[in-house]
Formats: sequence, C-alpha cells, structure tokens
Amino acid sequence: MGEKNCADVSAEGGVERESMRLEIQHFSKIKQASIKLDGITVIAGENNTGKSTVGKILSCMFNSMYKVDEKASQKKKEQIESLLRYNWQNSWYHNLKNDDQRVTVNVPSRTSRKRYANAAELIMAADEERKIEIISELYDNLRNVIDDESRDALCHEVLEKVNSILNLKNEAVEQTLIADTFGRYFYGQMNDLYEPESEAKAILLIQGKKKIQVGIKQNSEYMIEREISVMHEAISIDSPAIMDYMNSWEYSDGLSEQDLHLLQKLSANIPDNAIGKLMAEEKISDILKMLSEVTIGKVIKNEDGDFFLADEEMHYFEIGNLSMGIKAFTIIRTLLEKGEIHEKDVMVLDEPEIHLHPEWQLIYAELIVLLEKYLHLTILITTHSPYFLEAIETYTKKNIMWIILRIITLHRQMEKKRL
Repeated sequence: MGEKNCADVSAEGGVERESMRLEIQHFSKIKQASIKLDGITVIAGENNTGKSTVGKILSCMFNSMYKVDEKASQKKKEQIESLLRYNWQNSWYHNLKNDDQRVTVNVPSRTSRKRYANAAELIMAADEERKIEIISELYDNLRNVIDDESRDALCHEVLEKVNSILNLKNEAVEQTLIADTFGRYFYGQMNDLYEPESEAKAILLIQGKKKIQVGIKQNSEYMIEREISVMHEAISIDSPAIMDYMNSWEYSDGLSEQDLHLLQKLSANIPDNAIGKLMAEEKISDILKMLSEVTIGKVIKNEDGDFFLADEEMHYFEIGNLSMGIKAFTIIRTLLEKGEIHEKDVMVLDEPEIHLHPEWQLIYAELIVLLEKYLHLTILITTHSPYFLEAIETYTKKNIMWIILRIITLHRQMEKKRL
C-alpha cells in the first residue's frame, strides 16, 4: 500500500478537523492496512485489491454504531410492542366461542395497532404499578372472550415477559445490533478468506487517542470496544442505478445493506425545519447551483406516494428512464435537499466516474471538493481513473486552504493469491 499526501494543510479559520485512522487486519480480502482519513482520501489500484472492502468496513464501523444506544432502546420497544400484540391476538383467537363474537366485538385494525406502539412507549417509562395498568387497559376488550381471572393472569404473565425485555443490559443489546449489522454488510463472511483462523480486526482511531475496535472470530464471535460514541453516519454510494428501486426498495430482495441505507435516505421526507433548511441552503448554495445546472429537476413524491423527477414546469420523468449520469448527480442533490448529508458525516464513493462523460467527471470531482469544503465531510473515494484522480487533485489545489487530499494505492499481495 502506497500513500501520498497532497495539499496536506489545515483549514485556517475553518472547523477543527477530527483526524481518523482506520486499521484493518485479516478482514475479508485485506491482510493488513492502515489508512489515515481526514478531508478527501482516494484509493486507487487494480481490481481485486480490496478497495471496495475498505469503504465497506468504514461505512459499517460508522453505521453500526451511529446512535446505537437509541437503536437499542428502540429495539426493546419494538420487542415489547410485538409481545403485547402477539399475546392479545393469541388469547383472542384461541378463546372465540362462535362466529357471532367475531362480528360483535371489534378486532384491532391496522390503525388501532398504534395502540400497541403507544402502550409499549408508556411501559418503557412506567413503574411496576403503572405497567400492569397499561397492559390491563390494553387488554380490556378480552373480557368478551375470557373471564376476569384469566385476563388478570394473562396481564401478569405479559408483565413478566415485558420485564425480562426491559432487564436486558443495554450494552448487550447494543453489541448484538452492531454484530448483526456487520453480518449483513459482509453477508456473514468477515474473517480472512485465506487465513480463516486469524482474528479479523477493524480499529478506528480518533485523534490518535480514542478508539473503536471490532474483533471477529469464525465470523460469529465478536469482541467490541468503544471508547467514544459515534455521532455521524456514513453514506455509501456504489451505483447510480440504485435510484431505480426508490419505489420498490421495501419489497425488493438482494439489495445490499449500504444500498438499503441509501434508499432510506433518498426516500425520507423533507424535515419541517424552515430555519435550519434556509441556513443549510445558504451554506451550500454554490453546490446546489452547480447541481441545478447539471440535473434536469428534483425528486418529488406524488399523491400516490410514488417518486418521480420533476422539472421546473412540473413535467414528470420516470426515475428508471433517467440516464446513469443524471442519476449520479440527482442522488447528491436529493440527499442535500432532504438534509440527509450533515456536517462532518462520512461519505464513501465507489468508482463514481464510471457512468460519467469526461466533462461530467470534472464537474463531479469539483462537487466532491466543494462538499468537503463546506460540510467538512470525511470522503473516501475508490477509482481506476487517472483522469478523475487528476481532476480531484486540481480542484483540491484551488481550495488549498481548506482541503486535505490523500492518495493511496493498493497493490495485490501475491502470497496464496491473496487479494
């Protein structure tokens, strides 16, 4: 692995940078790598040298641990909600005596299922006495199919199960969520492909002091250390074709974890925050102006909930009919307009030049540099193109007081045909 620093200067008068270093050992295709990350980092090299693997590890490190404490709490709530619903339905349908009751007593519809979610949320913050009251109120209409004694016994049985969920240690739930995310990102194959007995390690060092470390044995045994909370997400963009799934991603099989994460952001509602939106647009006005000149419109949702691209005259374009180049720029524009790219986030771009005309490669390179300049992103790019790399270097030098650029070349390791 070769490393070259370009325009390696701090941003005078700008935001203080939190330099990071990603250490990788025996992880999937990569035997060992150490990559410093701040500003823009470009990884070049031949096919099958592990360029995309580095980006996937970086994305997974951030997204698996981003607000994982909140995710753990949400997971408990979802489990309680599911428990409440299952026990109600199980008791109801096993105790119906005849078809008349099915008609005369209201069965919860999709709308009324919100009651379970509301009850779960209330239970999360309630004491023991209040918990049993909430469950009893939720199960009140079971009086139509079971006697009071049986209903009370059911409520206490459910309370016991609820408490078993609440008593789970948050750290254990968080560790499980992190491990599950790594498993999905790498399809359960994290350990060294050629030395499977070796422990896979991914270590993220912040300012050379605080660290986050994930160790994995046999693709299933995790050792996770966290000395710092992760407060930023990673956005990974592989292929512009992912936009074709915007109207069907919730029902599509075979999409990668990175693609699903990106689709969630592309499909998100625009936040109702006029002041914040105005401040963000003012900060990135140069970027939005550039994107409006390259793209033919913005993504909107119609009354049926389907996404289209609409130009200024409200002509609708099916997203699947757009060129790959238009999609590449529209993805960035949509994420910015929806406020889904935040200051100091991480962005991973896997060979973004592939679908772009040489002229548009120059524009995309400038776009990347401006994103780093105004939003202080940590950007990791993989590329095969010397022309695209040269364009990034050129625009970096124009913004030399702001941008840090590092170029890394990965080489294929020949032992055992290792990648």
